[in-house]
Amino acid sequence: MKFVKYITAVLLLTLLNTTIASKRNNNQPVQQKLIRDKAMLAEKHFYVGISFLKLNKYQEAIENFDSAIKYKANYSEAYYNKGICLDKLGQYQEAIENYNLAIKYNPNDAEAYYNKGICLLEL
Repeated sequence: MKFVKYITAVLLLTLLNTTIASKRNNNQPVQQKLIRDKAMLAEKHFYVGISFLKLNKYQEAIENFDSAIKYKANYSEAYYNKGICLDKLGQYQEAIENYNLAIKYNPNDAEAYYNKGICLLEL
């Protein structure tokens, strides 16, 4: 539980720092700043998800991968790692769907093909 609070605090401080830094640089068009901020948010959520995955906290990891995908719809690594979590939870069909999306956005991801095959064997 302490780790969850720690990760949340780190994420909030990072977002606050990003907001302050973006307010200082008003030379860029608003659209470019929003795109950059969304990409950074996606990356932050992705790495928080990876931390939860390493702790075997699959549901929390899935929530963060979903947030990363919300900010970057073609985030193949987020789909791949969400697939791993779903696989670990025994939700093989959903895992396959996420591996398919990972493959769609990164057709050269051999691990996604492999894990998809393993899930198909489990069905």
